[in-house]
Amino acid sequence: MIKVIVFDFDGTIIDSNQLKYDAFFRIFEYDKRYKKIVKDVLDRSREETRFSIIERILRIFQQDFPGILLEGDIGEVSLLYAAKYNDIVESAASICPEISGASDALDFLFRRYPLYINSATPLEPLRRIISERSLDGYFVDIYGAPRAKIENLSEILSKESVAGSEILVVGDGAGDLKSALYFSAAFVGVRNDFNRSLEWKKDMVDDLRTLPDLVTSMS
Repeated sequence: MIKVIVFDFDGTIIDSNQLKYDAFFRIFEYDKRYKKIVKDVLDRSREETRFSIIERILRIFQQDFPGILLEGDIGEVSLLYAAKYNDIVESAASICPEISGASDALDFLFRRYPLYINSATPLEPLRRIISERSLDGYFVDIYGAPRAKIENLSEILSKESVAGSEILVVGDGAGDLKSALYFSAAFVGVRNDFNRSLEWKKDMVDDLRTLPDLVTSMS
């Protein structure tokens, strides 16, 4: 029986995957040599944190073009680029479209279940985006990076005093599915252009319009 529902945010509640992907290219757009490196890193490592992705891009660039010196060590430069990335994404994510049916699904579900956010987005900008979109009233609490999704889900389990089998995770990424499987939680995947290559083994939906009925059937 489902007692608690935990949502991912980007690509699950708001349609922000493309803008987040594009933002990595924007912060390096001054030098065309970065373009292929950015694409290659995102193809392999899109589930990692934005800081880890940026640091990996810079390390490969420095390896491929050893004559180009960075202004500072890679850690410091990565922080500067991450700040630029955060500014671009936070501004765009505050106004981008929601996943179809998201508001109606949240309005239905929060009256019946404790709802949580568990995202890989850094916590403070995540809170600001959710507040800017007037969605914070739906959620008991909001969890984000730098803590891992499994760690956050463990805290939600403890806070709600429920078993993993009494939680439903709704998300669009491999990290969401991994966290659900770790605790034997139910899982609903939101299908999109960024996850069609993943071999989902759980329920999938194209948007959130059918989620209330699906949750009702699980309870």
